[in-house]
Amino acid sequence: MSNACLNAVLVTCTLILAACRGQEAATVETGQPKVDGVSLTYAPGTPELAAIVTDPASDINASPLKLSGRLAWNEEHTVQVFTPFGGRVVSILAQPGDRVKQGTILALVASPEFGQALSDAKRTRTDFNLAEQNVKRARELFQAGVIAHKDLSATEAEFARADAEIRRATARVAVFGSVDASTTQEFPLTSPIEGTVVDRNINPGQELRPDAQVSNLPPSFVVTNPDTLWFVLDLQESDAPFVARGQTITLTSPAIPGGQFKGKVQAVADFLDPATRTIRVRGAIDNRDRRLKAGMFVNAEIERRGASLIQVPSKAVFLVGGKFYVFVEEGNGKFTRTQVTTGTEHTGHIVVLSGLTVGQKVVTDGALLLQQMLKTVSGNS
Repeated sequence: MSNACLNAVLVTCTLILAACRGQEAATVETGQPKVDGVSLTYAPGTPELAAIVTDPASDINASPLKLSGRLAWNEEHTVQVFTPFGGRVVSILAQPGDRVKQGTILALVASPEFGQALSDAKRTRTDFNLAEQNVKRARELFQAGVIAHKDLSATEAEFARADAEIRRATARVAVFGSVDASTTQEFPLTSPIEGTVVDRNINPGQELRPDAQVSNLPPSFVVTNPDTLWFVLDLQESDAPFVARGQTITLTSPAIPGGQFKGKVQAVADFLDPATRTIRVRGAIDNRDRRLKAGMFVNAEIERRGASLIQVPSKAVFLVGGKFYVFVEEGNGKFTRTQVTTGTEHTGHIVVLSGLTVGQKVVTDGALLLQQMLKTVSGNS
Protein backbone atom coordinates (compact mmCIF):
# COMPACT_ATOMS: atom_id res chain seq x y z
CA MET A 1 0.00 0.00 0.00
CA SER A 2 1.32 3.38 -0.95
CA ASN A 3 2.02 6.07 1.62
CA ALA A 4 -0.81 8.16 0.23
CA CYS A 5 -3.32 5.33 0.77
CA LEU A 6 -1.99 4.62 4.27
CA ASN A 7 -2.33 8.27 5.23
CA ALA A 8 -5.89 8.33 3.96
CA VAL A 9 -6.81 5.31 6.11
CA LEU A 10 -5.27 6.86 9.22
CA VAL A 11 -7.12 10.12 8.67
CA THR A 12 -10.41 8.24 8.25
CA CYS A 13 -9.90 6.24 11.49
CA THR A 14 -9.00 9.38 13.36
CA LEU A 15 -12.17 11.12 12.21
CA ILE A 16 -14.34 8.13 13.17
CA LEU A 17 -12.73 7.91 16.65
CA ALA A 18 -13.18 11.63 17.22
CA ALA A 19 -16.80 11.41 16.22
CA CYS A 20 -17.38 8.56 18.71
CA ARG A 21 -15.69 10.48 21.51
CA GLY A 22 -17.70 13.57 20.68
CA GLN A 23 -20.91 11.55 20.86
CA GLU A 24 -19.87 10.10 24.27
CA ALA A 25 -19.00 13.57 25.56
CA ALA A 26 -22.33 14.89 24.38
CA THR A 27 -24.09 12.06 26.24
CA VAL A 28 -22.24 12.88 29.46
CA GLU A 29 -23.03 16.59 29.10
CA THR A 30 -26.74 16.01 28.50
CA GLY A 31 -26.93 13.62 31.51
CA GLN A 32 -29.32 11.25 29.73
CA PRO A 33 -29.36 7.96 31.70
CA LYS A 34 -29.89 4.51 30.34
CA VAL A 35 -33.38 3.33 31.33
CA ASP A 36 -34.27 -0.32 31.89
CA GLY A 37 -37.81 -0.75 33.24
CA VAL A 38 -37.82 1.26 36.49
CA SER A 39 -34.02 1.50 36.71
CA LEU A 40 -31.83 4.37 35.53
CA THR A 41 -28.09 4.09 34.98
CA TYR A 42 -25.89 7.16 34.62
CA ALA A 43 -22.49 7.06 32.97
CA PRO A 44 -19.51 7.87 35.20
CA GLY A 45 -18.88 11.59 35.40
CA THR A 46 -22.46 12.61 34.59
CA PRO A 47 -23.06 16.00 36.28
CA GLU A 48 -26.45 14.87 37.62
CA LEU A 49 -24.74 12.31 39.88
CA ALA A 50 -23.28 15.12 41.97
CA ALA A 51 -26.81 16.29 42.87
CA ILE A 52 -27.93 12.84 44.07
CA VAL A 53 -27.48 12.12 47.80
CA THR A 54 -28.19 8.75 49.41
CA ASP A 55 -28.67 7.55 52.96
CA PRO A 56 -28.86 3.95 54.24
CA ALA A 57 -32.10 2.51 55.60
CA SER A 58 -31.56 1.99 59.34
CA ASP A 59 -32.97 -0.07 62.19
CA ILE A 60 -35.18 2.30 64.16
CA ASN A 61 -34.27 0.53 67.41
CA ALA A 62 -30.57 1.09 66.80
CA SER A 63 -30.85 4.70 67.97
CA PRO A 64 -32.46 5.70 71.30
CA LEU A 65 -35.59 7.82 71.40
CA LYS A 66 -34.85 11.37 72.54
CA LEU A 67 -37.32 13.35 74.65
CA SER A 68 -37.33 16.58 76.59
CA GLY A 69 -39.15 17.68 79.72
CA ARG A 70 -38.65 18.89 83.27
CA LEU A 71 -38.33 17.71 86.86
CA ALA A 72 -41.09 18.09 89.44
CA TRP A 73 -41.76 17.24 93.07
CA ASN A 74 -42.76 13.64 93.67
CA GLU A 75 -46.45 14.13 94.41
CA GLU A 76 -46.59 10.81 96.28
CA HIS A 77 -44.30 12.41 98.89
CA THR A 78 -45.50 16.02 98.67
CA VAL A 79 -48.30 17.86 100.47
CA GLN A 80 -49.75 21.30 100.00
CA VAL A 81 -50.73 22.65 103.41
CA PHE A 82 -53.94 24.70 103.58
CA THR A 83 -55.73 25.97 106.67
CA PRO A 84 -59.11 24.31 107.36
CA PHE A 85 -60.15 27.36 109.41
CA GLY A 86 -60.25 31.00 108.40
CA GLY A 87 -58.16 33.42 110.44
CA ARG A 88 -55.14 35.72 110.71
CA VAL A 89 -51.52 34.53 110.71
CA VAL A 90 -50.04 35.19 114.16
CA SER A 91 -46.54 33.74 113.69
CA ILE A 92 -44.56 31.65 111.22
CA LEU A 93 -42.43 28.90 112.72
CA ALA A 94 -40.98 27.24 109.60
CA GLN A 95 -39.10 28.59 106.61
CA PRO A 96 -38.25 27.13 103.16
CA GLY A 97 -35.35 24.74 103.55
CA ASP A 98 -36.29 23.67 107.09
CA ARG A 99 -36.50 19.93 107.79
CA VAL A 100 -39.72 19.11 109.65
CA LYS A 101 -41.27 16.03 111.17
CA GLN A 102 -44.87 14.92 110.95
CA GLY A 103 -46.89 17.14 113.26
CA THR A 104 -44.34 19.98 113.38
CA ILE A 105 -46.11 23.33 113.77
CA LEU A 106 -45.48 25.49 110.70
CA ALA A 107 -47.53 28.53 111.72
CA LEU A 108 -50.08 29.73 114.25
CA VAL A 109 -53.36 31.17 113.01
CA ALA A 110 -55.72 33.21 115.20
CA SER A 111 -59.09 31.71 114.28
CA PRO A 112 -62.36 32.39 116.13
CA GLU A 113 -63.80 29.58 114.03
CA PHE A 114 -61.28 27.14 115.52
CA GLY A 115 -62.03 28.40 119.03
CA GLN A 116 -65.73 27.86 118.42
CA ALA A 117 -65.04 24.35 117.17
CA LEU A 118 -63.18 23.52 120.39
CA SER A 119 -66.00 25.01 122.48
CA ASP A 120 -68.55 22.93 120.57
CA ALA A 121 -66.49 19.80 121.20
CA LYS A 122 -66.38 20.52 124.93
CA ARG A 123 -70.08 21.27 125.07
CA THR A 124 -70.95 18.05 123.29
CA ARG A 125 -68.77 16.16 125.78
CA THR A 126 -70.75 17.65 128.66
CA ASP A 127 -74.07 16.88 126.95
CA PHE A 128 -72.95 13.31 126.26
CA ASN A 129 -71.94 12.70 129.89
CA LEU A 130 -75.31 13.98 131.08
CA ALA A 131 -77.22 11.90 128.52
CA GLU A 132 -75.21 8.82 129.51
CA GLN A 133 -76.12 9.28 133.20
CA ASN A 134 -79.78 9.83 132.32
CA VAL A 135 -80.07 6.68 130.23
CA LYS A 136 -78.47 4.56 132.97
CA ARG A 137 -80.92 5.95 135.56
CA ALA A 138 -83.87 5.46 133.22
CA ARG A 139 -82.98 1.82 132.61
CA GLU A 140 -82.80 1.20 136.37
CA LEU A 141 -86.17 2.88 136.94
CA PHE A 142 -87.73 0.93 134.07
CA GLN A 143 -86.47 -2.35 135.56
CA ALA A 144 -88.04 -1.32 138.89
CA GLY A 145 -91.34 -0.51 137.14
CA VAL A 146 -91.18 3.15 138.06
CA ILE A 147 -91.31 4.60 134.50
CA ALA A 148 -93.04 3.50 131.34
CA HIS A 149 -91.28 2.08 128.30
CA LYS A 150 -91.97 5.23 126.27
CA ASP A 151 -90.03 7.31 128.83
CA LEU A 152 -87.09 4.92 128.55
CA SER A 153 -87.21 5.16 124.73
CA ALA A 154 -87.17 8.96 124.87
CA THR A 155 -84.12 8.94 127.16
CA GLU A 156 -82.30 6.44 124.92
CA ALA A 157 -83.08 8.58 121.85
CA GLU A 158 -81.59 11.64 123.59
CA PHE A 159 -78.49 9.61 124.43
CA ALA A 160 -78.12 8.50 120.78
CA ARG A 161 -78.39 12.12 119.63
CA ALA A 162 -75.73 13.22 122.12
CA ASP A 163 -73.46 10.37 121.03
CA ALA A 164 -73.75 11.34 117.34
CA GLU A 165 -73.10 15.00 118.14
CA ILE A 166 -69.93 14.31 120.11
CA ARG A 167 -68.62 12.10 117.35
CA ARG A 168 -69.16 14.87 114.79
CA ALA A 169 -67.58 17.60 116.91
CA THR A 170 -64.65 15.44 117.98
CA ALA A 171 -63.88 14.35 114.43
CA ARG A 172 -63.77 17.98 113.31
CA VAL A 173 -60.98 18.96 115.67
CA ALA A 174 -59.34 15.62 116.43
CA VAL A 175 -56.55 16.13 113.88
CA PHE A 176 -55.94 19.74 114.93
CA GLY A 177 -55.68 19.52 118.69
CA SER A 178 -56.98 17.92 121.84
CA VAL A 179 -60.60 18.60 122.67
CA ASP A 180 -59.63 18.53 126.34
CA ALA A 181 -57.27 21.53 125.97
CA SER A 182 -58.34 24.92 127.18
CA THR A 183 -60.31 26.87 124.64
CA THR A 184 -58.03 28.91 122.41
CA GLN A 185 -58.34 30.77 119.15
CA GLU A 186 -54.81 29.98 117.97
CA PHE A 187 -54.93 27.16 115.48
CA PRO A 188 -51.62 25.28 114.90
CA LEU A 189 -51.00 24.70 111.18
CA THR A 190 -48.92 21.49 111.16
CA SER A 191 -47.03 19.38 108.61
CA PRO A 192 -48.83 16.14 107.70
CA ILE A 193 -45.57 14.43 106.68
CA GLU A 194 -41.86 14.39 107.42
CA GLY A 195 -39.84 16.25 104.82
CA THR A 196 -38.49 19.65 103.78
CA VAL A 197 -40.40 22.91 103.54
CA VAL A 198 -39.90 23.98 99.93
CA ASP A 199 -42.40 26.83 99.64
CA ARG A 200 -44.15 29.36 101.87
CA ASN A 201 -46.90 31.67 100.67
CA ILE A 202 -48.07 33.41 103.84
CA ASN A 203 -46.85 36.36 105.94
CA PRO A 204 -47.58 37.49 109.50
CA GLY A 205 -50.89 39.31 109.75
CA GLN A 206 -52.22 37.82 106.52
CA GLU A 207 -55.84 36.72 106.49
CA LEU A 208 -56.35 33.10 105.41
CA ARG A 209 -59.48 31.57 103.93
CA PRO A 210 -60.62 27.98 104.48
CA ASP A 211 -61.70 27.70 100.83
CA ALA A 212 -58.26 28.63 99.43
CA GLN A 213 -57.77 25.23 97.79
CA VAL A 214 -61.17 25.34 96.09
CA SER A 215 -60.48 28.90 94.92
CA ASN A 216 -57.11 27.86 93.38
CA LEU A 217 -55.18 30.08 95.80
CA PRO A 218 -51.60 29.03 96.59
CA PRO A 219 -51.06 26.74 99.59
CA SER A 220 -49.73 28.20 102.83
CA PHE A 221 -46.79 25.76 102.75
CA VAL A 222 -45.47 22.99 100.51
CA VAL A 223 -43.66 20.13 102.23
CA THR A 224 -41.96 17.36 100.28
CA ASN A 225 -39.35 14.63 100.54
CA PRO A 226 -36.84 15.55 97.80
CA ASP A 227 -35.03 12.17 97.98
CA THR A 228 -36.96 11.27 94.82
CA LEU A 229 -38.21 13.51 92.04
CA TRP A 230 -40.59 13.02 89.16
CA PHE A 231 -39.55 13.58 85.56
CA VAL A 232 -42.30 14.70 83.20
CA LEU A 233 -41.51 14.27 79.49
CA ASP A 234 -43.36 15.14 76.27
CA LEU A 235 -43.76 12.23 73.84
CA GLN A 236 -44.80 12.68 70.22
CA GLU A 237 -47.86 10.63 69.33
CA SER A 238 -45.95 8.88 66.53
CA ASP A 239 -43.43 7.62 69.13
CA ALA A 240 -46.08 6.27 71.50
CA PRO A 241 -45.55 2.58 70.49
CA PHE A 242 -41.90 2.75 71.58
CA VAL A 243 -42.41 3.71 75.26
CA ALA A 244 -44.03 1.70 78.04
CA ARG A 245 -44.16 1.52 81.80
CA GLY A 246 -41.09 -0.02 83.43
CA GLN A 247 -38.53 1.07 80.82
CA THR A 248 -35.23 2.51 82.00
CA ILE A 249 -34.51 6.07 80.96
CA THR A 250 -31.34 8.19 81.06
CA LEU A 251 -31.66 11.85 81.97
CA THR A 252 -29.23 14.71 81.50
CA SER A 253 -29.56 18.36 82.43
CA PRO A 254 -27.87 21.42 80.89
CA ALA A 255 -27.38 22.63 84.47
CA ILE A 256 -25.20 19.60 85.34
CA PRO A 257 -22.69 19.08 82.50
CA GLY A 258 -21.61 15.47 82.17
CA GLY A 259 -24.14 14.20 84.71
CA GLN A 260 -26.31 11.21 83.82
CA PHE A 261 -29.20 9.98 85.94
CA LYS A 262 -31.17 6.75 85.61
CA GLY A 263 -34.90 6.53 86.18
CA LYS A 264 -37.90 4.30 85.50
CA VAL A 265 -41.02 5.11 83.50
CA GLN A 266 -44.00 4.81 85.85
CA ALA A 267 -46.85 6.01 83.66
CA VAL A 268 -47.65 6.89 80.05
CA ALA A 269 -50.76 9.04 79.65
CA ASP A 270 -53.72 7.63 77.74
CA PHE A 271 -54.53 10.95 76.10
CA LEU A 272 -52.89 13.76 74.13
CA ASP A 273 -52.41 17.21 75.60
CA PRO A 274 -54.76 19.31 73.43
CA ALA A 275 -52.40 22.30 73.54
CA THR A 276 -49.12 20.57 72.63
CA ARG A 277 -50.43 17.41 70.93
CA THR A 278 -47.99 15.36 73.00
CA ILE A 279 -48.35 12.47 75.43
CA ARG A 280 -47.08 12.91 78.98
CA VAL A 281 -44.57 10.37 80.26
CA ARG A 282 -43.87 10.33 84.00
CA GLY A 283 -41.38 8.48 86.15
CA ALA A 284 -39.27 8.68 89.30
CA ILE A 285 -35.56 9.34 89.73
CA ASP A 286 -33.32 8.97 92.76
CA ASN A 287 -32.17 12.31 94.20
CA ARG A 288 -30.66 11.43 97.56
CA ASP A 289 -27.52 13.38 96.65
CA ARG A 290 -29.76 16.43 96.01
CA ARG A 291 -27.98 17.35 92.78
CA LEU A 292 -31.26 17.67 90.91
CA LYS A 293 -33.84 20.37 91.60
CA ALA A 294 -37.54 20.48 90.85
CA GLY A 295 -38.23 22.67 87.84
CA MET A 296 -35.00 21.81 86.01
CA PHE A 297 -35.24 21.19 82.27
CA VAL A 298 -33.93 17.77 81.27
CA ASN A 299 -33.22 15.74 78.15
CA ALA A 300 -33.92 12.04 78.09
CA GLU A 301 -32.90 9.01 76.07
CA ILE A 302 -34.78 5.73 76.11
CA GLU A 303 -34.26 2.50 74.22
CA ARG A 304 -37.19 1.88 71.93
CA ARG A 305 -39.26 -1.13 72.85
CA GLY A 306 -40.90 -3.54 70.41
CA ALA A 307 -39.82 -5.34 67.24
CA SER A 308 -37.16 -3.92 64.95
CA LEU A 309 -38.44 -1.54 62.30
CA ILE A 310 -36.75 0.04 59.30
CA GLN A 311 -36.73 3.79 58.85
CA VAL A 312 -35.58 6.17 56.12
CA PRO A 313 -35.54 9.97 55.90
CA SER A 314 -39.01 11.26 55.09
CA LYS A 315 -37.81 13.12 52.00
CA ALA A 316 -36.68 9.84 50.40
CA VAL A 317 -40.31 8.68 50.03
CA PHE A 318 -42.56 10.03 47.27
CA LEU A 319 -46.06 9.27 46.07
CA VAL A 320 -46.98 8.14 42.56
CA GLY A 321 -50.44 6.94 41.63
CA GLY A 322 -51.49 6.40 45.24
CA LYS A 323 -48.41 4.27 46.04
CA PHE A 324 -45.21 5.09 47.90
CA TYR A 325 -41.79 4.64 46.34
CA VAL A 326 -38.09 5.22 46.97
CA PHE A 327 -35.09 5.06 44.66
CA VAL A 328 -32.51 2.49 45.76
CA GLU A 329 -28.87 2.93 44.72
CA GLU A 330 -27.59 -0.30 43.14
CA GLY A 331 -24.03 0.93 42.52
CA ASN A 332 -22.13 2.06 39.40
CA GLY A 333 -24.57 4.91 38.81
CA LYS A 334 -27.67 2.67 38.82
CA PHE A 335 -30.85 3.65 40.69
CA THR A 336 -33.99 1.50 40.88
CA ARG A 337 -37.45 2.72 41.85
CA THR A 338 -38.84 0.45 44.58
CA GLN A 339 -42.36 0.38 46.03
CA VAL A 340 -42.56 0.48 49.83
CA THR A 341 -45.23 0.22 52.51
CA THR A 342 -44.91 3.02 55.06
CA GLY A 343 -45.83 3.41 58.72
CA THR A 344 -45.72 6.35 61.12
CA GLU A 345 -43.58 9.42 60.61
CA HIS A 346 -41.46 10.87 63.40
CA THR A 347 -38.60 13.35 63.81
CA GLY A 348 -37.89 13.63 60.09
CA HIS A 349 -38.01 9.88 59.43
CA ILE A 350 -40.68 7.51 58.23
CA VAL A 351 -41.10 3.84 59.12
CA VAL A 352 -40.93 1.38 56.19
CA LEU A 353 -42.91 -1.79 56.84
CA SER A 354 -41.94 -3.60 53.62
CA GLY A 355 -39.88 -3.15 50.47
CA LEU A 356 -36.46 -2.43 52.00
CA THR A 357 -33.79 -4.08 54.12
CA VAL A 358 -31.43 -2.46 56.61
CA GLY A 359 -28.41 -0.97 54.88
CA GLN A 360 -29.92 -0.39 51.45
CA LYS A 361 -29.06 3.12 50.24
CA VAL A 362 -32.05 5.25 49.29
CA VAL A 363 -31.95 8.57 47.46
CA THR A 364 -32.75 11.46 49.80
CA ASP A 365 -31.83 14.38 47.53
CA GLY A 366 -32.67 13.99 43.86
CA ALA A 367 -35.45 11.40 44.11
CA LEU A 368 -37.95 13.61 42.31
CA LEU A 369 -35.35 14.40 39.62
CA LEU A 370 -34.91 10.66 39.01
CA GLN A 371 -38.67 10.15 38.88
CA GLN A 372 -39.04 12.96 36.34
CA MET A 373 -36.19 11.56 34.25
CA LEU A 374 -37.73 8.07 34.38
CA LYS A 375 -41.05 9.49 33.21
CA THR A 376 -39.44 11.62 30.48
CA VAL A 377 -37.10 9.01 29.00
CA SER A 378 -39.25 5.88 29.26
CA GLY A 379 -42.74 7.32 29.50
CA ASN A 380 -43.34 5.38 32.75
CA SER A 381 -45.47 7.09 35.36
